[in-house]
Amino acid sequence: MSAEPSVMPRSLRVVRIAVTVMAAVFAAVLAGGVLELLPPDVGYTVGGKAVSRGEWLRLAAPIFATSAAWFGAAAVGLWTRKPWARFPIIAAFGTVCGFALAGLALGTFPRDLALRAVIQAAVMGALSDVYLYHTPVARYFDALRHPR
Repeated sequence: MSAEPSVMPRSLRVVRIAVTVMAAVFAAVLAGGVLELLPPDVGYTVGGKAVSRGEWLRLAAPIFATSAAWFGAAAVGLWTRKPWARFPIIAAFGTVCGFALAGLALGTFPRDLALRAVIQAAVMGALSDVYLYHTPVARYFDALRHPR
């Protein structure tokens, strides 16, 4: 990071590109499923169990839609240098945890899939929190929030 705190750190520039790509991928897969552009017989699975495209979409569409929205908001915030841009990244992982726990409680997600999703999302959310709020990257966002 340069001496000037308002200059975006190089590592955050990489994150900005990754978040933009994730938003686009989630949106593209969701759109492909909703518009029935995804092939009907490519071997869709949920928790290792074969399911139809419709069943896969029923389970995956809400997660893909909210992930696309959160990562899309984060991408917009990062590209336009907004101080709130880091919140949607953390919220995306929290939302995945929420969906997985709700699916487990309702019996719509296999237990191993739900637990794996909770663990992975919690770990990624924690790592993202450390990176965005407790490293020199946080100074960049603080400088955006409190310009001199």
